Amino acid sequence: MIKRLNANSYKKVVHAAMFFGNKILLSKRLKEGYHKNFYGDPGGKMEKGELPLDALIREIKEETGLKIMPIELDFLDCFIYPEREIKSFIFKGEFFIDGFKAVKNPEPDKQDNWQLFSIKEALKLKLLPSVFYYLNSSFK
Repeated sequence: MIKRLNANSYKKVVHAAMFFGNKILLSKRLKEGYHKNFYGDPGGKMEKGELPLDALIREIKEETGLKIMPIELDFLDCFIYPEREIKSFIFKGEFFIDGFKAVKNPEPDKQDNWQLFSIKEALKLKLLPSVFYYLNSSFK
């Protein structure tokens, strides 16, 4: 039986390609599960009835401690991950390098400390599929 692609029924997640200067903010996932030891950007699952941008602002605060305004993020792309039935909304933000000093790690049980990587460095890491997708296609 052929399974049809219906991305509208997929679990929806949000991600932020957050750049500080010319480096991207990434952290290694520590929590047990499918993506343990993958590097990822701030983001997570959307709650029922939540808009992608609102979900992302919430997730950024939960994961980094940063309070981001909607105007600081631009929609970049949408990544469909059919193997896991995930639809990922990807946003991009560019921030002053000094802003990295304010980044915290409120969830040390879930992720390692946040680090900055050049795109070239990041592409050598074990990246979440959506992060690999946008770094490999948008910023080469």
